Amino acid sequence: MPFSSTNSGRTWIRATLWLGLLVLLGCPKPVAETEAPLLPSDHPLLAATLPEEDRLRLILEAGQKGDQTAVPALLRLMRDRSQAAFLLVSNPAHELGYQAVELEETGPDTQHLRRVAAIAALEAAGGTLPILDFVLALQDRHPVVVNHAARALIRLGSRAGLPALLAHLEGRNWPKGEPIRSPAFAGETANRILEEITGKSFGYSADAGHERKLAAAAAWRAHLASVSGGGSSFPLEGRPYQIGQNPATDRRLAFFVDMLGQMQTLYHEQVRLALTRLGAPILPHLEEGIRIGLEKKRETLLGGVAQVLGAIPHPNARALLERIMKDGPGAARSRATLAMGEHGGAASIDALLARLQDGDPSVIASAVRALGRTRDARAEAAISALTPAADSELALARTLALFESASGRKLADEVLRLLTEGSIVERNGAAEVLTRVTGQRWLTDPVANEVERRMAADRWRAALPK
Repeated sequence: MPFSSTNSGRTWIRATLWLGLLVLLGCPKPVAETEAPLLPSDHPLLAATLPEEDRLRLILEAGQKGDQTAVPALLRLMRDRSQAAFLLVSNPAHELGYQAVELEETGPDTQHLRRVAAIAALEAAGGTLPILDFVLALQDRHPVVVNHAARALIRLGSRAGLPALLAHLEGRNWPKGEPIRSPAFAGETANRILEEITGKSFGYSADAGHERKLAAAAAWRAHLASVSGGGSSFPLEGRPYQIGQNPATDRRLAFFVDMLGQMQTLYHEQVRLALTRLGAPILPHLEEGIRIGLEKKRETLLGGVAQVLGAIPHPNARALLERIMKDGPGAARSRATLAMGEHGGAASIDALLARLQDGDPSVIASAVRALGRTRDARAEAAISALTPAADSELALARTLALFESASGRKLADEVLRLLTEGSIVERNGAAEVLTRVTGQRWLTDPVANEVERRMAADRWRAALPK
């Protein structure tokens, strides 16, 4: 049983939660969502003196009843710093009604059952408000929490968690791929959730040998790919969220987008990753973010939106990037231009070639770097034809772009020299393209000493194509 434990003192709690989840998730109750204040510290579910078995029972009951007044407390209970370093709380002074505050909890994980129960209760309540919170939960340090977040997302029409379920079947954490400390614990729940999502079974057993588990995982992977490739949906899969579907959800998603323009680097990175994983359904909210960024001249917001758009493989994402490239201020246009290189294809290359005539040298340099990212022969020819002045921003961009366009088969010695002997800007650029070409990141500190830089250069040299 997935919640079995050697701690006999918690056996009843785990068994009760497991049975409660089976009943609760079998019959989610869509209900009208209401506006509830965030975060009600006096909610009974958050009481510090509440015995944990009672808390788990009350969490499950709140989900079963579809209690929307409990949603803010459930959102708090499902969160862990491994998911994100912040919480959203009420701020009536903000036009969207939120503010982000730091989540300071650290130390050993003793509350994964609480987080599983809260996610299950939110899923059962049937609302859309937690959709991006579920995406953030895919980063949770406990794989069973991740598994349940993946299931909740499927209900909301998002497949963002399916790669995590597949990885857990194979005994690997997601997305980094390192071995899970207790693989049976994660594999059992991942398999059960996949069976519920698809209505299929491929004979997976956590007690089977390694080869049999990998074979079953491969069968699951093939089935999910066939459904996705054929344009079909899974039996448990809901319709993807659409802007205008729920005003409260729209405001929450809009605030997450707004965080891309806030000057808190860690929050910015975590939100960017979550928005990227949500994919196409977030595009209308990103479009609204562009409108606000252009209207209010919020360069950081536009740049953050551009980074997300670069990672969403959708024609509308490319069109939105072109809007920033055309109308945004200089730094935002540079970031949008660089992000366009992630899309590839003739239309993206045409847009990037046009930016080679831009009046801003930084935008031109970004266009060159982006053309290198496409790894296209037409783009490479355009880069090769450039004759920039030595030691210029454009000269560095040309070197890095040709190296990346050729997948590391050209100018490798020069890029490695930049890594070991160049300026901080040159080292950063060299480390970035070496990481992109090899998939390995062996240097993260631009001010690392010369010995560390040369060790990283040797490792990268060995990994480059001969």
